[in-house]
Amino acid sequence: MKKLFMAFLAVATIAMVGCKKDEPVKPTPTPTPGGGGDDPEIEIPEIAAPGAGKTTIAIYAEVCPKGAYIVGNFTDVEPQHNYDINYDGYTFEAVPDAENWYAATIVYAPDRAVKAIARPSTDAVPLAWSYQWGPNFDEAAATPLVPDEAHNNTFILKGDGDFEFENSGEVKLIGMAENAVVYVQVKNWMTSPIVEKNPLATAWYKTAWQGESDWTWREMTAKGNGVFEATGIYNGNGVDINAKGEDMGKRWYATDDALFEIYEGAKAGDEVKLTFTSEYGVVGKLKLELVSAGADIPAGHGKFIITITNRTYTAGDVCIFTGNFETESWGDSKREMTYDAGTNTWSWEGDYPKNFEFKVIYNGKWANDPNGKMTDPATYEYEFSIQD
Repeated sequence: MKKLFMAFLAVATIAMVGCKKDEPVKPTPTPTPGGGGDDPEIEIPEIAAPGAGKTTIAIYAEVCPKGAYIVGNFTDVEPQHNYDINYDGYTFEAVPDAENWYAATIVYAPDRAVKAIARPSTDAVPLAWSYQWGPNFDEAAATPLVPDEAHNNTFILKGDGDFEFENSGEVKLIGMAENAVVYVQVKNWMTSPIVEKNPLATAWYKTAWQGESDWTWREMTAKGNGVFEATGIYNGNGVDINAKGEDMGKRWYATDDALFEIYEGAKAGDEVKLTFTSEYGVVGKLKLELVSAGADIPAGHGKFIITITNRTYTAGDVCIFTGNFETESWGDSKREMTYDAGTNTWSWEGDYPKNFEFKVIYNGKWANDPNGKMTDPATYEYEFSIQD
């Protein structure tokens, strides 16, 4: 976790969205933080506190063609959802008389964690994690998404809040106060939500299919007319696509993405061909085809013993065992593991399906890729590190 907190003088009094036209909001001038003196001043509007049991998040975003919405850990409210990219019920509304400011009010919870997602400029492009507010420098990450703090993209301008890192620099807003407003500048989105129908001239992909523990950008082979190909060994992971080998501007294709067509029966160990057809830049159609099937690993029963190599156990820690079980998706597993202080390991015992792949979630953070995979003959002891 890294605090990026800046306090400014202001008095929050009158309302934002829904305030009357004859009661204009008078902005309070304040300079942009972290802008190196190159950015113009940002005027922070006065927004009324939302009331007990609520928090208001206000964002300043100069590029927001079709608005934005909030995703987060809303498992305690109805309708329940947990970082559902396709649920945009918490919509930012324009703040009256405050250019480029948008605000949304959510249900307060002490452990609430959220992100802002921009809607792409055309309905032909689906909602995606790629359009979340931009990453910041994560000094603890092995390969940070941005090289240093001078390249940070998201800032807390005013109000209570912290940023928590995941995936080497993506930020979640946490530590918000009840009955309060927190003001955030979105200098850049991870990928610009302004999209045009213009195929890429070059395409790069990043995934752990080749077996690396840290993902590596590789250039795809151009086949003409915006079509690109690559081959590798499938490992059950999604794919990042970009016009060049860097993280800003990428588009993430999860394995359940409607734009990602995967052949029936795909399993870890298969030799595959990946074809990307670019339509709106990094947005297009991704197709996975079988080249040569890997050996099937039978279903079975076992006790999995996991060592977390980069975490020290403290009371209250929770480790969840998850995988390609048929009963639920990876992120919905309730298989809580048991900690053994004598061996400093976590364990879970039960039945697993054919061609089983698995991973652990430690205090809400995912293990690094690649996924664990069953072997034949079966082994049950594995090591994972957790994403910083």
